[in-house]
Amino acid sequence: MRKLFTLLAAAIFTLAANTSMAAPVLYGLGNTDIGTARNASNLYTIDTATGAASFVGVTGANLRGLTINQFTGRAYASATAGGLFEVNLGTGAAALVGGTQAFSEMAFDGAGNLYGYGRRNEPNAYNFYSIDHNTGASTLLNASALNPGNHALFGISYSIADDAMYLYQKWFDGSGGEGLSTIDLTDGTATSIVTGGPHAGNRPRIAEDDSGNLYAMDPSTITNLYTVDKTTGDTTAVGSTGVGINSMSFANSVAVPEPGAMALFGLGLVGLGFARRRRSAA
Repeated sequence: MRKLFTLLAAAIFTLAANTSMAAPVLYGLGNTDIGTARNASNLYTIDTATGAASFVGVTGANLRGLTINQFTGRAYASATAGGLFEVNLGTGAAALVGGTQAFSEMAFDGAGNLYGYGRRNEPNAYNFYSIDHNTGASTLLNASALNPGNHALFGISYSIADDAMYLYQKWFDGSGGEGLSTIDLTDGTATSIVTGGPHAGNRPRIAEDDSGNLYAMDPSTITNLYTVDKTTGDTTAVGSTGVGINSMSFANSVAVPEPGAMALFGLGLVGLGFARRRRSAA
């Protein structure tokens, strides 16, 4: 019995020693000019203190809707012509996963499920989908989740701190709807939290780190980075990225144990349960 407890203690120690923690890193897709980004996208890291972007590598595809799975640290994006790609955060190289649907914006929720908005044939109306990140196959959840009218921009990001999927949008047809909302993941409909024009501005792409800090950027030729106050919707300028960014996402400081440590920990738990059963039988 003493040996068993020693094994379990060793497993817990190994699990803790092999759990990696890293500071959140903000990644963005784009190019030196949004126009040229339509032919091939580059991957960048973005300094959240200054807004400055640092080149990582060329993806080799025309991508948007960057999102990172916080459980695996793996990044995905949608091709403008359709299809889900996995993006190597170390090199920028993108590889086709599969699927044919094009998504304007995508985000993982707190359970590792991927969702996205895809534009319908009619102007600026968007369907809401769940997406299999292993195959790229998508399931339609709502055929008309967003109907903001002409000339709309929006961004989505999951909040670990608030356990909520946020939508930040700007409508340019005078119909209102600017500001921050939460998304119902069963159908993609939005419930407004903060509304009003001035604070929303032209900066609807968003990303939140695991401490609850929300950032926004304006997808223009040269992108500026902002922080967002989730209680008022107001934005504060951080600085220019120096490049054009069309989407961004955080690789957060989530602890991910190594497989060997998890296996050892599981073995210790199984052994402890077996020993308790033997003692109860005796």
